Amino acid sequence: MKRNSNIELLRILCMLMVVILHFNNNGANNGIVNMPSVLTPSLQWGFLVQSLCIVAVNCFVLISGYFGIKLKWRSVGRFYWQCFIIGLASYVAYLWLTPDSFQWRLLLERLLAFTHNGWWFVVTYLGLMLLSPLFNSAAEYLDRKQMLIALAGFAVVIGYLGWYQQLEALNSGCSLLNFAFLYLIGRYIGKHVSLDRLRRWRWLWLGGYLAACLSLYALIQLRYAYSLEMPYPFDYSHPLVITAAVMLLLFFLSWDFYNSTVNLLAS
Repeated sequence: MKRNSNIELLRILCMLMVVILHFNNNGANNGIVNMPSVLTPSLQWGFLVQSLCIVAVNCFVLISGYFGIKLKWRSVGRFYWQCFIIGLASYVAYLWLTPDSFQWRLLLERLLAFTHNGWWFVVTYLGLMLLSPLFNSAAEYLDRKQMLIALAGFAVVIGYLGWYQQLEALNSGCSLLNFAFLYLIGRYIGKHVSLDRLRRWRWLWLGGYLAACLSLYALIQLRYAYSLEMPYPFDYSHPLVITAAVMLLLFFLSWDFYNSTVNLLAS
């Protein structure tokens, strides 16, 4: 079966966004995640880039929800094997750059990806995979109205407790609850949203993505201009971050094309 090149292109874009986010947080604007007290021109640019790219992780989970995870133990094994190879390769590269820094503990952390807190996405996504049959059954059992009510309830919990109250258990959106919410949004779109209708409003979705991202950036400007106290703006559970991710997914879903090069790169 041919893979949808529009969604494969979105995957590639999100991969690039993740790389940019890590560079933005730890390279060009070291400390951006700590919201420095002085807003410099470099930070201005860094915050704009962060606002546009912060949707990446949420988009990956939305895509999983849209197509639905078909849980097989073989898939779990393949997922771990990929993490194992990446972990080993990254540690070898680390040793090549710093030859005298070998530690058995660090090596084991890279190889046992599911036990390392630094690999939060791997651990959380594994939990999502294991619970996906339950979420898939719920999406099939609930009708459109019931699912909207369930998603509204999720939104209140995620938005208020996760982002506004910064509940530690929800870990700034890096939690299974947030992933479950995003997965169910993806399932709802896949089950109840017409692609023909999406295509008619294609540019609205792109505009919605840009509006949400720029609103996030504007909040940061207000925070600095008026010394406002507000929750951290770049949480994955932030309502604007979730909205922007959904809008970007809808925009790419509104395109329908096949390109073997795009599919090869995404694979």
